[in-house]
Amino acid sequence: MTHYQQALSDDLITRRQRVQKAMQAMNIKACILSTGVNLFYMTGSIYNGYLFLPAEGDPIHFVRRPEGITFDNTVYIRKPEQISEELQNKGIALPKTLLIEIDVLSYGECTRLFNTFGITEAANASIFMRKIRSVKTTFELEQARHCARKHEAVYKLIPSL
Repeated sequence: MTHYQQALSDDLITRRQRVQKAMQAMNIKACILSTGVNLFYMTGSIYNGYLFLPAEGDPIHFVRRPEGITFDNTVYIRKPEQISEELQNKGIALPKTLLIEIDVLSYGECTRLFNTFGITEAANASIFMRKIRSVKTTFELEQARHCARKHEAVYKLIPSL
């Protein structure tokens, strides 16, 4: 594993812990994410599916596609309704309080998730995650600085063209 891969791996753990700590402070039992930006922020990857993040413990990746996702705790599904039965198969109780990306998912997808978890309302994960992502980790700041140095070097070449 390269230095970058190790630093990213450590940062992903830090991000997960920050999200879980904020969920615990709000008394939210779990979060389910499916948008590219939030999946990438939490996993360093994008896939078609759902990231189930309990307020305590390890996340579960419910993946529709692509095949070959190698995260720990990956379950391949065809439809979101399978999430509840897979959680129950793992001995995990369905959360009563849940964060869902309400303002970016379609009404139909939200309804399916509500029915899957047997809930009638949920907190908005989109706003919650925007706030979390707005505070950058040390790793994210280092990456932004590294990128800026590369841009600076390129811009210095422009006058000679």
